[in-house]
Formats: sequence, C-alpha cells, structure tokens
Amino acid sequence: MKECVGSKKISFIEAIYKHQEQLQKRILLSDFTGLNQIMGKGFESGLFYLIYGSSHITNSILLSMAVAAQLPIDKGGLESSVVFIDNDNIFNPYSLIRLALSVNLNSTSVLSRIFVARAFIWNHLGEIVDNLEGLLEKKRARVVLISGLTTLFEGEFERKKHQMLMKIANKLRNIAIDNEIIVVASAQLAQGSSHKPAGGKIISHTPHVLVCVLQQGERISFNLVKHPSRSAQQIVQFLTRRSRPPHTVPLDRFLKKPVEQ
Repeated sequence: MKECVGSKKISFIEAIYKHQEQLQKRILLSDFTGLNQIMGKGFESGLFYLIYGSSHITNSILLSMAVAAQLPIDKGGLESSVVFIDNDNIFNPYSLIRLALSVNLNSTSVLSRIFVARAFIWNHLGEIVDNLEGLLEKKRARVVLISGLTTLFEGEFERKKHQMLMKIANKLRNIAIDNEIIVVASAQLAQGSSHKPAGGKIISHTPHVLVCVLQQGERISFNLVKHPSRSAQQIVQFLTRRSRPPHTVPLDRFLKKPVEQ
C-alpha cells in the first residue's frame, strides 16, 4: 500500500510489498553452479551485470545463457528470446546447437530466437544500444547479452569515446531497470590488474553487479565484487569434462553446409 506524505507527495511503500516484488522476480540460471551460488539464486530481472576476467569462461557463460534463457521457467529459464550484441565476435552457432541438444531443445528454434548484432566501431555500438528497447519490445526478449563491452574503446584516451562508453553503460542500466529484463555484459581485466575490469570507473560503478572470473587450469574462481543485496565473496568451481549427449545427431543435419573435418 502506498502512502503520500506532505505537499510534495512523497510515496512510501510497505516493506511487505517490496518483499513480494522480489519474490516475483524471474531468475535465470547460468550453466555454472558456482556463478549461480555466488549471486544467491541466479540472474535477476531488472539488473545490469558485468562479468569480466578469463575470456574463455566469460564467453562460455554468455553462449550458454543464450540457450538457457529459452528453457521453461521450471527448468531455470525464462522462455524468452535473446538479443546478443557481439563486439568480441564470439557467436558460434555450432556451440549453440550442441548446448541446445544437451538440454533437449530444438536447435533450429533456439537459433531463430537469438537476434545478433555486431558493432565494429565504438559509435556503431552506441547506435545499436540506442535502438535496443524497440528491438526488445518487437522480439519480446527479456535477456540482453553483450560480449566485450569495452573492447571497442581500448587504446589511447579520447574524450568522445569516454563519453560514449559512459552513455552506453548508463543506457544499459536503465534498460534493465525500466524493462525488468536481464542485461549481462562481458569485459576483460584492466591492463596490469588482476581484479579490476577494463573501462575504468565507468564500468566499475555503473553495473548493478560485478563478478570477476579467473581460471587456472580446471579451477575457476567466481569473485562477487559488487551486488545490491549481497556481500563480496568468492566461490571456487572445478571444471568437469562433459560427454557428448547420447543419441546426438551430427551437427551438419542442422546446417546448410556440412561441418568441415
């Protein structure tokens, strides 16, 4: 129940309603149990996440989430289409087909619900983000994945590039909040740092959640640096080799061209 106080009509909401809102938020699970655990449940709608560090793992997280988002809600998904902004050129349909088959999803259907955009220069990325909300509404997508958020801004400092990165980061944060969707971006470590993301203070301050992912052999450490409702912590997970799903048909069945040997 809302109450207005004073001439300026300041609204107060009873805590029980805020609690109910939190319970109703949809959660998306990643393919990494350690990552889900460190954030409490998984990825919450209405938040902007930055996952940075070992690129092999951050790439795997984004690709697996493109499939996981399409799973039924009772299996940790959102039954949602996905927008994938691929600045690092990591999008791989072969990997997505394998992932889809491993969770018993139709691979053709999965690929048809992922909408990919690639930016080659930093101001092009700004244009894509400016038009993002219209695409989300049109495609009914509740998940936005962005590889290499800071990649196109690397190099010598330029004021225009700095301002554009700030604009993009703030826009992504607002899109997550206003549309109650999940926005997940990846980035590399800052040069010379073992724990800070590339992009400086803009990237450290703007996302709601920061997770630093570091890999040493089969050991992966998920370090929660920032979260609106959880304290900083670390969870370590060890990779296990996954066998190919049983009765999986060859990939070239799903592609126009056969897979080259």
